[in-house]
Amino acid sequence: MVVDAADASRHLQPLVNVTDASGQAGRAALERLLHRATDGRVTPQETAELAIRLARLTPTLSDADGPEIRKLAGQPLQELVTRLLDSVDSDHLAPLRRAGGKRAVEDELRAALFPLAENPELQEMLLSLYDRPATLRVAASDRRRRQETTVGRRLAEFIERSGPFTSAQLWWIEKIADVVATETRFAPAYLDSIPFSARGGTDGFLDAFGPDAASDLLDELRRALA
Repeated sequence: MVVDAADASRHLQPLVNVTDASGQAGRAALERLLHRATDGRVTPQETAELAIRLARLTPTLSDADGPEIRKLAGQPLQELVTRLLDSVDSDHLAPLRRAGGKRAVEDELRAALFPLAENPELQEMLLSLYDRPATLRVAASDRRRRQETTVGRRLAEFIERSGPFTSAQLWWIEKIADVVATETRFAPAYLDSIPFSARGGTDGFLDAFGPDAASDLLDELRRALA
């Protein structure tokens, strides 16, 4: 599932209220949070706010922005948002805390923040999204919503036509569709990046679908979603 700003807000307890997500006020707030992340002084509440602000940028991305963010961050923006949310979510952190204590929780937060904290080029790109004229941001947002709707419809048609699939196989198919919805394309090399790398990357994909069928299925899925 693509994580939007509403999903991000519902994900958090207590609720983080972000009311100045656009314009120069939104830019200044994001810049402050990025500086806090770089300095290693960001709190869990600020991490939640950072996730919501980044989620609200997702609909404004142009077709070229998604691949560029992936290149700089090593993952799509939506996955970066998800990892930030998980790093402050009590349900996600509970087993980590039981297994590794406070240190494990702190490591999870550091890992989620790392792509932002150690990457000034990525920070500048994200901030530059606020510098675009409002008309361009609105047009990009409308285009993104249409793309997500179209990909969602094509995904449902593909699953009905080519299924049934196991729950493990559906995870791969739906995550690939998420990438296409935000970046308009899916390159096979993406299988070795986040979130796919968490399930074994290319090898995990081959295991899920079988080495003989996996390549053909990926080609068919890419054509169906394009």
